[in-house]
Amino acid sequence: MHAFDYLVTLFSFVFAMAIAHVLATVGDMVVASRRLTFSWLNAGWILTVLIAVIAWWLGIWDLRKQDPWPTPTIAFFFCAACALYVLARIVCPRIPLEGSVDLEEFHRADGGKYMIGYGVFAIFTIATNTYFGVASTATSSGGSWLSQNAAVIPMAVAAFVAARVAQHRVQVAAVIIELTMWVWYFWRLQGALTG
Repeated sequence: MHAFDYLVTLFSFVFAMAIAHVLATVGDMVVASRRLTFSWLNAGWILTVLIAVIAWWLGIWDLRKQDPWPTPTIAFFFCAACALYVLARIVCPRIPLEGSVDLEEFHRADGGKYMIGYGVFAIFTIATNTYFGVASTATSSGGSWLSQNAAVIPMAVAAFVAARVAQHRVQVAAVIIELTMWVWYFWRLQGALTG
């Protein structure tokens, strides 16, 4: 077994837990739909975080040729996966078995936490893309890492602005920017997996 295969299995467990948490929350929302006040803004951020988890998992594929894997690099990517899991936990509301659930109020009360968390993680992603893009300029994946920042930078700005400005229009615009940039990212920047 190659070191990459061994390590990506560890990272994949954490990414899978984040995805499972998001899906479990969506399932709980469906079950509680009669007593739930839905929030499109919160749903947009849940979707944004879910897509970020998937993008990071796919992005690790670009590291398949890296050898050796020093402990700091392993810790770095494991911490990134863990941070995404925590972000998925923050953005997903707890859905109790009984009583009414107001997701609009959840977004008003806790939205700043997950928007700032997403913005901070986007800055972390920009730094990661830059570091690995510069480090791998000799390979074909170098340009890919750097060009991904064209999608992530507007996401970071939108998340921070939305966290700061509580106006509904600003909040809606931020979610639209996040999702639009993800569509563009996967359409133009995420190459096919090969190898």
